[in-house]
Amino acid sequence: MAILEKIRKRTGLLLVFVSGALLLFLIGDFSGLFKDNIDDSENRGEVNGKMVSNQLMNAKVEQRMTIDKALSQGQQQDQYKAQQIESQVWYSFVYEYGMKELLEKAGVFLSTDDKTKGLPEKVDLVQGKTVGDQIKQQFVGDNGQFDPGKIKTFLADAEKNKVDAQGNPNPMYYNLVNAFEDMAQQRHIQKYISLFEKTNYVTKVQAKKQHYADNSTASFEFAYIPFTSIADSTITLDENGLKEHMEKNIKKFDFRDGRTVQYVVFDAKPTKKDTNEVFQKAVKLSNELRASTNDTLYFNGYSDQPVNPTFYSVNDLPQGLKDDSTFIQKGLVKGPIVSYNGYEIFKVIGKGDAEFAQTAHILIASEKVGKEAAKIKAEEVLAKAKAGEDFKLLAAQFSEDPGSKDNGGEYPEQEKNGSWVKPFEDAVFNASSTGLLPELVETDFGYHIMKILKTSYKKERWAVARFIKELKPSRETMDTKFREINTFMTDISGIKELEEKVKADKSKKLELLTSPLLTKSSTSIGNVYNAESIVGWAFSPMTEVGEVKMFPLMANNQYVVAALKGISNKDKPKVDDARDAIERSYKSELKAETLKKILDEAKGDLQKRVNDLNSKNFPTYASYQLVSNHKFIDNYVPGAGNEPKMVGMAFAQPTSGGKEWSKVTIGDNGVFILVTKAKTESKAEVADYNAEKETIKQRLAAGYQMQVSNALNKKLNVKDYNQ
Repeated sequence: MAILEKIRKRTGLLLVFVSGALLLFLIGDFSGLFKDNIDDSENRGEVNGKMVSNQLMNAKVEQRMTIDKALSQGQQQDQYKAQQIESQVWYSFVYEYGMKELLEKAGVFLSTDDKTKGLPEKVDLVQGKTVGDQIKQQFVGDNGQFDPGKIKTFLADAEKNKVDAQGNPNPMYYNLVNAFEDMAQQRHIQKYISLFEKTNYVTKVQAKKQHYADNSTASFEFAYIPFTSIADSTITLDENGLKEHMEKNIKKFDFRDGRTVQYVVFDAKPTKKDTNEVFQKAVKLSNELRASTNDTLYFNGYSDQPVNPTFYSVNDLPQGLKDDSTFIQKGLVKGPIVSYNGYEIFKVIGKGDAEFAQTAHILIASEKVGKEAAKIKAEEVLAKAKAGEDFKLLAAQFSEDPGSKDNGGEYPEQEKNGSWVKPFEDAVFNASSTGLLPELVETDFGYHIMKILKTSYKKERWAVARFIKELKPSRETMDTKFREINTFMTDISGIKELEEKVKADKSKKLELLTSPLLTKSSTSIGNVYNAESIVGWAFSPMTEVGEVKMFPLMANNQYVVAALKGISNKDKPKVDDARDAIERSYKSELKAETLKKILDEAKGDLQKRVNDLNSKNFPTYASYQLVSNHKFIDNYVPGAGNEPKMVGMAFAQPTSGGKEWSKVTIGDNGVFILVTKAKTESKAEVADYNAEKETIKQRLAAGYQMQVSNALNKKLNVKDYNQ
């Protein structure tokens, strides 16, 4: 059991497995420990002619949610967790109800013997030659390399401890089962997709077009007025116009079967009495921690959130301890201190050293061009650095790491903790002197030219435990608020009465809000989270439009009075079904016509037009920009944002030295006039198009993932009623 506890405290392993989801492993079936009562009266969807019942779907989701909650030690799950888990469970049904059989009929299997590769394929996922990086990082030996023996020990320990002494399922074990099931399904589907990826063939004509896009540049100037120059509040919309705009641009908007609700939120805030009681509990805990010699007893039983001791340098101490940094020592307790959600108490529980270093690098990525082409380019850049060229300028020019290239390739000082990929981290912390490393460093990202700024050194670190006593309304306070809402609900029998009651509120504190379009998988309504009970009610066939109900949301310390406002049908779209998106699009269209006329009527050259417009309106109303050597492949234009029409026009127009202007054109985010000053178009033949072909292959491979998945779903007639 010891190794299980050790891994659990590192939180990464099991939660990382789940987040990479998709399905089947060898540990075994665990359905006997979680019983399902299946009712097919309502269905979540259909796969290969088989119905997936809501009740079975919800039971499986609840199993995983329960496991996740147990592993997070009761910590509140964020609003996206349920959606993530629900997606995993839905695809497990797609796989089991049809996808697995379809793949095997096509001759694609997960091997179950060791005749060819030495290990059954499902075992190879976690112990063999193709173990994922996430798993490798969790099971390393003393040499820092992945140790298959450690994961074997972990699995054996997990197998022995699948239930506790009382026969209750061990959440760690069953989370591991889910994770390995997901990984195996992902492997199975990926093998099938890889068959299509290997058929990629790129013609010379395609490669030439890619070469043109990569190597052709244009210099141009433009005058630009963004749509944001006109405030939304000045645009008046009418329903007929919105409807016409929707019908004209119907493919731009996402219509779904869904529900909208109107709602009023009543927050239950802690009283002075509640605050005093929580403060007294915090004081008591603080005093006990000062006297305690066994802090671990307090970690999970006395704090309202899990306690995970964290290491800090003196300069990085939590705010509550910074004032006492001069006197810091083991056993120091500070608090209670007021925090955003209650009271914090800090206790220093130990001291140790950590290893730090600092580096700069230039990344030549291999993802698009392939390893061979990336290595050749990286060696050229390394040669420039060895010849004495400025490393910062080389980084700005060649590095493909957006997080460091604009800072001369420099990273801040970094602790040795595995956050850098291993070959990179090893190169930094094994360096014996500062300066340029003479050889390239290869990682999964590509090739790195590295300059060591500070070699490895030790920093003193303090382990600090943070305890929290949350400030929440008491049961008495919640009951008082409940009675207040019951009084509010008097005489409200439908949505009209709710609207009238809010309008009549003399305190002006009540607000009737409208949710966005909800689907069955929604976990929030507008600004209210943990609202699954409201969503479930809205989708119930027993709930009628106009009906009103009160919901206690204890996790939020809120009560919500909700009314079902509308039911949408994706086959019969209405403006209300995507109102926000339709209104934004329509406003942009109206603004475009106004701004087009304004820019067209302005006089003088582009710079003068912009200056005049800004003096008449405000300094940032319009902008003028001169862009040099802009690549054809890059749709991002400095000063305008993502404007593919502008880039296309710069190359389509003849160069005229400033005499040939475009017409005023409506772009994605504004209107513009453009003058092409110069163009360098790469139309000449080159001897080798391998780099361009590799770029196209990578792009096609990414597309195959979605295309093949969609084709398989169509073949199986997959219908997700929540979409």
